[in-house]
Amino acid sequence: MRQFRHDIAALRAVAILAVLGYHFLKNFFPNGYLGVDLFFVISGYLIQRILLESKEQKSYLLIFKFYRKRLKRICPLYFLVMAMTGLSMILAYTAPWAQRYFAKYIFALLFLLNFSMIEDADDYFAEDTSKLPFLHVWSLAVEMQLYLVAPLLFILGQIKIRVTPIAFFTTILISILIHHFYEAILLKSGYMENLLICLKYAGIAWLLCWKWETILRPDCVQKAAIAMNLKYAKSMYNLTGGIFVDDGFWEADTTIWPLFIPVLVGSTLSGPLKNNTGSTTIVVIGNSWATQQSYLILNLFSPESTKSFDVFTMPALCVVLHPEKGKTQFVMKFLREERPDYVFLLLRYNDHAHDLEPFQGDEDPVLKNYLDGLLEASKYTSAIFLEVDQPFKCDHSTADYLNRFVDLLQKGDRLEEANLPFNETEFLESPVQKRLKVVFEKCPKCHPIDISEELIERQRGMLKTYDPDTLMAIVDNDCHLTPTGLSLIETPIKEQVLSVINKLT
Repeated sequence: MRQFRHDIAALRAVAILAVLGYHFLKNFFPNGYLGVDLFFVISGYLIQRILLESKEQKSYLLIFKFYRKRLKRICPLYFLVMAMTGLSMILAYTAPWAQRYFAKYIFALLFLLNFSMIEDADDYFAEDTSKLPFLHVWSLAVEMQLYLVAPLLFILGQIKIRVTPIAFFTTILISILIHHFYEAILLKSGYMENLLICLKYAGIAWLLCWKWETILRPDCVQKAAIAMNLKYAKSMYNLTGGIFVDDGFWEADTTIWPLFIPVLVGSTLSGPLKNNTGSTTIVVIGNSWATQQSYLILNLFSPESTKSFDVFTMPALCVVLHPEKGKTQFVMKFLREERPDYVFLLLRYNDHAHDLEPFQGDEDPVLKNYLDGLLEASKYTSAIFLEVDQPFKCDHSTADYLNRFVDLLQKGDRLEEANLPFNETEFLESPVQKRLKVVFEKCPKCHPIDISEELIERQRGMLKTYDPDTLMAIVDNDCHLTPTGLSLIETPIKEQVLSVINKLT
């Protein structure tokens, strides 16, 4: 009979208090997450002790008994809870949230949720993570992975049961009832009976994971609009048909931002321009908004009149306005050698690029960067078209916007609630507007592209966030324009650009 270890019980208490402090008083217990590590250390010790006490058994028998006990202890109850959770998600959530959570559900069923969380910056409180209904099973995934290797390596094993703090006493009551009427019986049952129960609930959970869309809220009358909106939850635009420059220009960025932000390695769109006999040369530079809007610019020029169309984009930054070591020099060298007819700087101004910092007048360092880059680039082209500020703040108000819009659409709520407030005074007096006013005064070759009017309802003091005729959102979950939003700004861009070109020619 094993001796009860009071010291280990005390360590467990410390770990529990640390985790509770991290969840409820994170500012006071910023390192409380170490309580989970302490749990894992304790579990590793106990598992090793179990293995050591059984070391006289044959190795294959030891491994078999170890796995059987662990699976019998965990899997029946685990798959029951996951099946109940899957059903609850279908009943409780509308399509956009169910789509997000069921994408993680499959990882939970495979005991791989901890790996999936790494994609969310490994942050328990990240926006995409904190509301996950089965978030707490990540630690059980770690446990199962270590159980897989524990008897083989004979060193580590983990046991970790996390209870969510929400509805604490209800959870305790449910746990007692499930143990009394379900788990306690299973622990006394035979091996085959346990296996059949595991297969039954695992099958239900896998079926929910596979066909949740089929049974989710069949009463919805806006299915077509919902399905179309969900296609553009994240509007990624990759320029296809291009010839990619193999010079290490984006050496670091393509690994830092894989798949999430559209990034193009300075390319020539040879597909629509192949064998062209035109003479017009065009360059587009900017951040992810440039990757989206480059198609609109390309459509302004006929294939017969265009010789080349080159695009340079990277996350958050427009390297002409925002100096970036190596990249800015590369683009300037390209402009100097190619001397394009027109340069388009298309971007959303943002915090990362310091665009939103308070304007400091003539000595403003951000303005100096703008002017240095623009005046240098203007030496090598006939005209620079610079996109001015857009009215979306791209903060918590637009985070997951498309999901919230589809939520209203599916529930049949008033869609007017999806519109966002617009403060005209704040917009016109923004640091970006003040800097750009100076830019256009000091850069004679710079011409504005203003899309803001198409996104504002001034009479109502609101931003346009969806098309009432098609019920399609204009903004996605990551503050990029959807195809509906891009079609909205296509005409004003065309009119403004061609007006300047006609005057120049």
